[in-house]
Amino acid sequence: MARAALYDLGNGFLSHSYAKTEAGFWLAAEPAQLLAQDATDEAIGTALLKALTRKQPVRATPSRNDYLDIGDPLLTSVGLRSWTDVQRRAKMCAVEIRGEGLRFVPTVNERRDGARAFYDLEDQALECSEAMPGPVGAAARVAIARARLV
Repeated sequence: MARAALYDLGNGFLSHSYAKTEAGFWLAAEPAQLLAQDATDEAIGTALLKALTRKQPVRATPSRNDYLDIGDPLLTSVGLRSWTDVQRRAKMCAVEIRGEGLRFVPTVNERRDGARAFYDLEDQALECSEAMPGPVGAAARVAIARARLV
């Protein structure tokens, strides 16, 4: 299954792909893209489709010590400083390829120092049967609007 994420940072959007580890959890991976807050649905959809269609090999499971800064190169590639900064201020939705369409899962961000931030809101998930940039971007906006920042 291919996965990607879209974050609403308040002053723009961050999209990225995910790669699965040998242990079965997901790591943020390239391609990543920072988009303006006024990005069109087509631009958001294009970024997400690019992230979803990049083939990601299964990655070695990082050690606990490596995990603290494992995604930093991805963030610095788009001009952001750290995941902590993203987690303190962002709303997020996960995007998955499901059959012929896409599934968007909004999250609630309950970031507390030292704790996981994003929890799926499965009851708020939505489907998009068209894998075209405009409809994908529009569905992503709906999912982000359903996401919450506590």
